[in-house]
Amino acid sequence: MKKFITSLIFSVLSVFSTISFAQAQYDRARLLVWQDTLFGLIDGTGKTVLPCEYEDITTYSKNVYHQDYIVAKRNGWWGVLNWDGTSLLPFKYDVEPIPIPNSEGLFLISYEGKPGGVINSHDVPVIPFQYRNIAFDELSEYFTDIPPRLTYTTHSGRSGCINEYGRNINLPEYKNIDFTEKLIIVTDTLGHQGLMDYDGHWLREPDSQYTYDIIWYDFNVTIAERRTHLQGLVGDDGQIVLPIRYQNIQPMYPNVVRLQNTSGLYALVDAQFRELTPHRYKELFNLCDMNYTNWFMGILPDSSAEILDTLGHVLQTNPPLYFEKDNPPYEFPLVEVDGAWQLVGPNGKLLSKRYQAASHYWSESLFSVAVDSLHWGIVDRKGRVIVPLRYVSADANGDNIIFSRSTSGEVDVFNGKGRKLLTCWGAMEDGNMLVVANSEGKWALADPKTGRVVSQYYQSLEPIYLPECSGKIFCWEAYDENERLGYLDGQGREIFPCSLDNSKVYQLPDSPLYKFFDHDCSCGENIYNYIKGRACR
Repeated sequence: MKKFITSLIFSVLSVFSTISFAQAQYDRARLLVWQDTLFGLIDGTGKTVLPCEYEDITTYSKNVYHQDYIVAKRNGWWGVLNWDGTSLLPFKYDVEPIPIPNSEGLFLISYEGKPGGVINSHDVPVIPFQYRNIAFDELSEYFTDIPPRLTYTTHSGRSGCINEYGRNINLPEYKNIDFTEKLIIVTDTLGHQGLMDYDGHWLREPDSQYTYDIIWYDFNVTIAERRTHLQGLVGDDGQIVLPIRYQNIQPMYPNVVRLQNTSGLYALVDAQFRELTPHRYKELFNLCDMNYTNWFMGILPDSSAEILDTLGHVLQTNPPLYFEKDNPPYEFPLVEVDGAWQLVGPNGKLLSKRYQAASHYWSESLFSVAVDSLHWGIVDRKGRVIVPLRYVSADANGDNIIFSRSTSGEVDVFNGKGRKLLTCWGAMEDGNMLVVANSEGKWALADPKTGRVVSQYYQSLEPIYLPECSGKIFCWEAYDENERLGYLDGQGREIFPCSLDNSKVYQLPDSPLYKFFDHDCSCGENIYNYIKGRACR
């Protein structure tokens, strides 16, 4: 009994802790409001942070800058306020102060056509105003562990690089400077390229023999021979870690690299570049979500296809698959064999059940399948029926929510295990809630776990969130039938009535966005298409 009471107390405390955390995040939210042509801010509870007295308020999204400052314009001059609305920098600047990422209280003052510099939160210059076209590198916006680096140009057009306090990383002697996650690619005035570290030390001095490029989503650096255009890879110390003898190098998660040789054929190697397959594929790509099943599809020169695992082992050869070259290699585990669709099961083998149509809709484990145009349903990765095949359409939006439309036009909403939550006339999962429509075409918020409607119905709703918060604490924009804007909190409670004339915002010159947050929106449908039969000619 004592153990039960202790567990109950712990559960109650956990709930209150979660509520307190969410409340703190709503206090930190900043939502733009306006009156006539002047702007102000409220927090996520509806409390006024700034009255509507400002001509412009700069809004930042995706945690690009420290969210501890509000940059605003009043009486024609820019200044900076703390997050609670108290003054930090005086309103005396004719250009917008830009908070420098990954620094404490430093602001870039950059003018077009005349020197700029950096000031601190005490309005004292840290970098004197003597640098033309001064700007911080965009890479530090996305990687918080990368120290800021500022580039600038001289009157002669030469580029240099300094840190956020003005210390030279490299002198203004170069044609171009590009930043990677751990290296700097430098191009000199002759067009020769070299590599530096973030302290400005040469790892590979510029020469006429090699060029360098970034594999963007991986931030590895390729080295290419100018004469042959063949590629290799360099490590963080500038040393060649993969020989220069490939036409193409492409990382394929997890920890697998695709290499194309001079014959145009691909092979798989692991993260240490040990061979997993020989060079035998004319196409090689991820079969499914690369972070989930870790399978690859290899297309042989005769257009037959093989399913591979991350060790390069062939999982599916019988029946043989053939790839139709006109269809792009999307990343979903559906194949078309003899005019019917089949799923690739958890073991990489084709499941026996065949469907007239099938699709994958932003889910890693649920699939829309149909026996004919009026009988759609949802199956899981093992082919088990989650939603019966009796709807005119059925889509799995992620792994937890399913939308199925009946012949009457109504939509049944299920959770990812097939339990029906509610019936409505339209539905989508957005933000952290369900957005559901009534028979009049208006929208409300519903709890995605229970299906209970928790807000009034509005003409439209759109989520907004504080991106740096774990769990993404959401607020909502709500529009009435006259397109007037208001705000709801994350539980669907109205914190600001639909009274803001949204059309006026777009008429203002250089006006900011009308929210401090970024809309998390993803939708779409892609289908794999592989054909069994004769090789394509």
